[in-house]
Amino acid sequence: MAANPYVVMEQWLATGLGKQGRALQGTSPRRYRADVKGWLDFIEGVVGIGAWNAREAHVETWLSARLHPTRHGEPRPNRSPHNRDRRLSALAAFYDYAVKAGHIDTAPIHLVALRTTELPRTTPLTPREMLYIHIAADDLLPGQQHHGDGGPSPHRDRLMAYLMLAGLRPRQITTLDLEDLNPTTHTAKTLFPKGDGTQERTLPLEVWGAIDGYLPHRRPGHDGGHEPLLTSRAGKRLDSNQTPGAVLRRILDHVPADFHLPQRVTPDQLALSPSPFAGGTWRKGSQPGEPLAYRTTAGTWTTTPADHDLDLQLRIQRHLRSLNALPPCAEHPADEPVEPGDCAPCDDRSAAWKAFDAMLDTAEPHCWTWEVTPYDPHQEPAERFLAFHNRRCAMCGNPPSSETPHHEDHDTDTRHVRGLLCATCTADHNDSPTSARWNRYRDRTPATLLGLAQTFPWLRGRR
Repeated sequence: MAANPYVVMEQWLATGLGKQGRALQGTSPRRYRADVKGWLDFIEGVVGIGAWNAREAHVETWLSARLHPTRHGEPRPNRSPHNRDRRLSALAAFYDYAVKAGHIDTAPIHLVALRTTELPRTTPLTPREMLYIHIAADDLLPGQQHHGDGGPSPHRDRLMAYLMLAGLRPRQITTLDLEDLNPTTHTAKTLFPKGDGTQERTLPLEVWGAIDGYLPHRRPGHDGGHEPLLTSRAGKRLDSNQTPGAVLRRILDHVPADFHLPQRVTPDQLALSPSPFAGGTWRKGSQPGEPLAYRTTAGTWTTTPADHDLDLQLRIQRHLRSLNALPPCAEHPADEPVEPGDCAPCDDRSAAWKAFDAMLDTAEPHCWTWEVTPYDPHQEPAERFLAFHNRRCAMCGNPPSSETPHHEDHDTDTRHVRGLLCATCTADHNDSPTSARWNRYRDRTPATLLGLAQTFPWLRGRR
């Protein structure tokens, strides 16, 4: 006699594993239970054929008949591609368990054939948009607030935002414990984005600076013998499904209206986007009343640097922070043109944006300051090219992040490699290829300075 499918469902959920053997996390167990129970109620009760005799047509009928109420109380088909894909995944994991547990010989339905939906992909934010959120996170801190209240836990929320900007997903952030941190090696033991297991992950120095700023304000708390890094005001571990999203929405309220962002920004979207951290500076200004300091090219810290004393990335941050500190105009929307002289706040912001654009236009490529060593006939061209860059971006001089290597920039017509650019400069080059500073870069690229003419793709992972 065939096993009761409802009993098999409970046994499967008790294992806590999906089809690939990965642990079900977050809301997945609850949603998978609802999906499979809904399917069993349909195939066992409505159709009456039984779960072990179902066919693809029954699944398609069940998927298309799924209804949920609208705000006006009228049910409508729930045809969200994400929901369809999740329900098929739930059924696939359920039937896969039934086969492995010996309840049935083979799955009666071929669910892969039903995956015809093209899921919309998450669009990463641009490096400039990530920088806007970075600056807005700092705006939470006491003494640095320009756009609203920092909330009840500004240092904690700022650190959570920094962890998102460094590429961590909500579940990875909320499961971090104090014992997972290794300040000596600047690494943290984090969960894999999905499933079981942990990995050692290098965190940017900016994140460690945010950790140092948060720990004196941390509310002590324990969870099953562990000490969570991020705790609630009651000392509890944070909810990965609610808190990161709420914190991000609070931070987005601190982004000025003329720092344009997409209509909807999610924590997962930040994790998939290029990090704004260069990893070469330890941000100060973590404590109340402590001014924000910048590390100059000479290695000294100062709160009032000259532009020429900063790398381009920090110069951009400094100018945008100045823009962030300007009072918003309460009378005119950010996208509304205002005649010069009619509104003082709008005039100040317009002048600041013009100064920002002028700073970008007059910036010289960082590679122009690098030493060109004498030609060595025994050195491979690729070795000479990489040694010249020394892990620096040809335009701004920043090293690559651990997740995003430098891009092999090349001429699309000749396919000759020009230099290595970081994610920020690559995006900026794509957005404004005819600007004055990019024309200067193309006049004297690293390849030109070294006398090299190599065809893209050249380095093939050697960056």
